[in-house]
Amino acid sequence: MVRALALVAVTLLLLGIGPAAAQGMYRWVDENGDAHIASRIEDVPEQYRGRATSITQPGPKPHESCSGFPTDSKGTTRVPFSLERQHMVIVGCINDKGPFRFMFDTGWAGNSAVSPEVLERLGVNLKNAPVVAIAGVGGVTSARVTMIRSLQIGNARLGPMEILAYGLFREWDGILGADFTTRFIIEIDNKRGILTLTPR
Repeated sequence: MVRALALVAVTLLLLGIGPAAAQGMYRWVDENGDAHIASRIEDVPEQYRGRATSITQPGPKPHESCSGFPTDSKGTTRVPFSLERQHMVIVGCINDKGPFRFMFDTGWAGNSAVSPEVLERLGVNLKNAPVVAIAGVGGVTSARVTMIRSLQIGNARLGPMEILAYGLFREWDGILGADFTTRFIIEIDNKRGILTLTPR
């Protein structure tokens, strides 16, 4: 289910259907716990309309922390990073709001994850979000699955996309997973502390 919804989000991105072009997208979860997406509220079964969530409402102008260095003709974006406890940390935006601090980890194989507290501050309702099991170094734990309108690092922007509401990051607001990192060719300049992202 997680993979299926991620493919829907990627397909919409490739078709160029962003917030301005798809203002009527809605997500709901049926009695079996399966998540669905519809382009119009009328397409959501009547019994689920009360809990359907709009995932593409127009947002405010992106926070200045979303900006990176000027992009080139390939759409490359460059952003500064810091090293904290041997982890790369970069700043970005969720739903055009920020700044939020993300651990950048190319080894995180699944969906990107954001602290539930951050999502709640952004107005994302997790009450009816389905729960999935995720495996980590400390064993198997659980997280909720929800949709966000956008995730942006510098000028690199993806969305709508499915993420995990997962809160074991301590000093960070989230972690960027393979759903974000595999969409770019990544170059790391440790000397200058610059991360370069080029769309694949």
